[in-house]
Amino acid sequence: MQTKNHLNTTGVDSIEESVLSIFCYYDVFKHPLTAKEIRAHLPINSVSDQEVSGFLNSSSISPFIRESRDYYFLYDRDESIIESRIEKEKFARKRRKAARFITRIVRIFPYVRSVMISGELSKNQSGRKSDIDYFILTEPGRLWITRACLTMFKKILFLNNRTFLCLNYFRSTDYLSFSDQQDFFIAIELLTLKPTFNSEYYYKLRDSNTWVKSMFPNFQISNSVESMLLTNRRSILQKAFEKILSYFDIDYLDTKIMKWYERYWRKQYAELSPEELAYNFRCSPRESTAFGEESRKEIMRRYTERYNVLLDELRKNGHA
Repeated sequence: MQTKNHLNTTGVDSIEESVLSIFCYYDVFKHPLTAKEIRAHLPINSVSDQEVSGFLNSSSISPFIRESRDYYFLYDRDESIIESRIEKEKFARKRRKAARFITRIVRIFPYVRSVMISGELSKNQSGRKSDIDYFILTEPGRLWITRACLTMFKKILFLNNRTFLCLNYFRSTDYLSFSDQQDFFIAIELLTLKPTFNSEYYYKLRDSNTWVKSMFPNFQISNSVESMLLTNRRSILQKAFEKILSYFDIDYLDTKIMKWYERYWRKQYAELSPEELAYNFRCSPRESTAFGEESRKEIMRRYTERYNVLLDELRKNGHA
């Protein structure tokens, strides 16, 4: 009884809906959760792992979930997702080594100020066919030069294969706020980023997005945040490259490259309307991503559909 009362500090309805939303989001990835991980995503403070376990086993939410080997997942999933998670965690160790090795190279490129791992690997998961997603921060006004250099490197060395170098997202260091994109997906991606070069900007990202802390007040930074960190020091070679480039009109060059990318994407994806193109390709002096919004939209669609169905069932049973 004590567990239930403690968890009900903001009302049983809100807790049940929050727990259900957590399960529905991670179900998109077929990812079972521990009580500790569930607690990290709850929108209330001062809740222990034991209290979360008690709530999951005794509340009206329990018919919607299953538990096995200390993992929790939605009722219509079988235990094979536990084996899948464990296997992905094992393979992630190899991918972490690869990510650190690639970071040694990426940090040499001009104007790279921070490298972070996003996507599956940032959550200690990796399938054998999974890409390593990189979130790269650049010097302001130099984003497109950096992107062009890294893209050419990927095309030449990796024959454009994205497995070990998926250039997922670029932003400049003067554009760290995601206040215009406040949702479950962005919050979790920001919380789980793993810096491999210059962790200073991970903490600046946190400070620039305090809304994330409001959404997940129990999510704590742990030592694992810097478990993949290679170094915080800039490369001597990078400084040399930037010195050489300083003799050119870099501002003009960066703008020119951005315009070239805009034309290329417009031609490459001629079937898309201007609105669809702008949606799928964030293209500005301070930000670049390709199809990132489409992926986010699809994940949020599947999550929302699943959540609404189960929430209706919960309400039919006289809860929430």
